[in-house]
Amino acid sequence: MALSFAASDAKQSFHPPHYWMAYLVPVALLVFALFEWWLAPVIARLVTRHHDGEVAVGALSRLDLYSFAFVFLGLYFILTSIAPALNWLHYYLRTSAVGSQSESQPSFYNLASHLVTLTAGVLTLLPARRWARRLLTWERRDETV
Repeated sequence: MALSFAASDAKQSFHPPHYWMAYLVPVALLVFALFEWWLAPVIARLVTRHHDGEVAVGALSRLDLYSFAFVFLGLYFILTSIAPALNWLHYYLRTSAVGSQSESQPSFYNLASHLVTLTAGVLTLLPARRWARRLLTWERRDETV
């Protein structure tokens, strides 16, 4: 599907006798991806040559794993929404300073959507340990019932 899309997109820039060139880049990318997949074990051995491959996870508790999950989720929300939120905030402040109401209306909704995601990320990241404890208590309560 991606090959077909890339070829049809490239076809528009080539004229009728050179349609075959439209398929050249997608096919080359596919061949490179397969070659890289084939070389992956060799690359992995070269990268991890002098590192110990064993990881001791016996000391990890369920609380630690849940805390990690909430921290990861919070960081994901924050990192995916901070740049667009700042961008839309700047745009909204610039357009509201000019005074054009029609342009600032849609940007506020876009800004609000990123601010909601950013707020959800902060509210997930900061009390991650507390959320993990609550999840464990709910889980234990369900096990006793």
